[in-house]
Order: sequence, then C-alpha cells, then structure tokens
Amino acid sequence: MTDELLPCPFCGGKVTLEQPMRARSNEWWGVVCRNTENLGGTCAIEQRPSRTKEAAAERWNRRSGTGERLVVEKIAQIASAVGFQANEPAMELAGQIVSVLAANPEHIDRFMREGTGLFLDGTLNPENGSLTYRAINGSILSPAVLRQQKGTQQ
Repeated sequence: MTDELLPCPFCGGKVTLEQPMRARSNEWWGVVCRNTENLGGTCAIEQRPSRTKEAAAERWNRRSGTGERLVVEKIAQIASAVGFQANEPAMELAGQIVSVLAANPEHIDRFMREGTGLFLDGTLNPENGSLTYRAINGSILSPAVLRQQKGTQQ
C-alpha cells in the first residue's frame, strides 16, 4: 500500500512518504510533494501527519476527487487507444463513453476494469447513452430516438 501513492493532485508530481515530525517520541508520517519541475517553483505540498506509514498512504490515496480523476484518465486513455485503432477522433469517443457512463453509472466499475471490452460487447454503443450525437448523415440524434428505432428501452 505505501509503495502505491497517487501523484500530487496539484502539480502531478511524484510524492514520497516521509517522517516529517516526531512528537513525544512517537513517529509521525506524511506524504510530501517536493516537485522542483513545477513551473512556479517547488510544489512542497504536505499532508497532515499520521501515526503509521500505512495510515498516511491510505489517507493520501482516498482524498477527495481521486476516483473521479482516475475515471477521467481512463476515459482519455481508452478513447485515444480505440480512436487510433478505429481512425476516429478520440474526443468523439470520450464523449460517447461519458454519455453512456452518465446514463448507466452501474457500468463505471466494469469500465475501470475492462476498458475497451465495453465497446466490443456493445455496452458503450450510442443508444445506451444520455447525450445527443452526430449521426453518419450529419443529423443530430438523441439516444432515445436510436433506442426507439432499434426497439430497445432504457
């Protein structure tokens, strides 16, 4: 657990687990970013200390926004990979992924595990989404219209 620290949420730099202070002979641990490649100088963000390495690492990794950022990063990664293979714009595919996951949040965990597999089995098809999209003929369609045309419900 302590060797799997998420990057700094402010600068994206690598962080370290350090022993920033001692109090009454008890050891305290915290996660620190000392990124010197930050455009404005050193980042130097420090976490409030914890009594153990494990507690400090766990608190750092579950900070607010971590899960959301990981989902967004995964969407970008999958959209880029599928877009490259299919010769399609990654931004269009990212929008399609967001549309489907917004309409079906129960698929988020599976998307994080399987990624491109959800394209292959049809889970990420446009009719399963919640946002309008541009059809091949240039018209803008609602997923509800496509579901109606295909005779499916959501």
